[in-house]
Amino acid sequence: MQQACTQLPDKPVSIETFYDLMRPPRQGIGTTSPLLMTTEKTPQVAAGHLEVDGEMGAIAFEGDGWSQIGNTEPDTDSFYHEKGEYETWVDNWLEIARETVPQECHTPRHEIKRQSPPGFWVKTCIRDQPLSQKQFHEFEAFEQIADVLAINGVDNDKIISVLATENRPEGTPNAVAVYYHPELETWRIVDTVPMVLLDDAIEQLYRDTLTQVKKYYHNIDQISHFR
Repeated sequence: MQQACTQLPDKPVSIETFYDLMRPPRQGIGTTSPLLMTTEKTPQVAAGHLEVDGEMGAIAFEGDGWSQIGNTEPDTDSFYHEKGEYETWVDNWLEIARETVPQECHTPRHEIKRQSPPGFWVKTCIRDQPLSQKQFHEFEAFEQIADVLAINGVDNDKIISVLATENRPEGTPNAVAVYYHPELETWRIVDTVPMVLLDDAIEQLYRDTLTQVKKYYHNIDQISHFR
């Protein structure tokens, strides 16, 4: 969690700044999500949970800086997809955060959906493992996901990279290329592209994705091809 704490100023931050931790160069940070926001006129994030190097944890502003709070969960797949796990972890972190943060705060809801950055829904909806055909179809059935293409697979019929389009009723839809990182046991974003630019960028997206999967896999199958 230290990678995130050192990137934030010594104060609560805007939701845009907190979500910017998900943007390049990322430094091992896969997802961020606010837990507490201040109640001032322009609410600021004062606590949040993150995935860093394949591990879920939480950080909070303690009055003079940001620090990790509570325990961490190394099983990101269980965190997001096992019934009750997400709620249990978040409730525990919230209890600690409310005792830690000196400002009066509220728990955000609509801000997460409205302002989440490209890749947020892909990372939180996809199972954290190479996908079977069944898991692939479950992923594309999420309401936050508009369309999915399987890019690469390996010889055990598992899908290890995909190109997904996120549904964003209040913003520009984005195409997100991700691959499964076997050492971190989670998915990593290769790049995100606004849908209006996808036709010009898709060839490079496929090439960049293949470059990443070649670092960790052999006998790679090309499942789909760019248009």
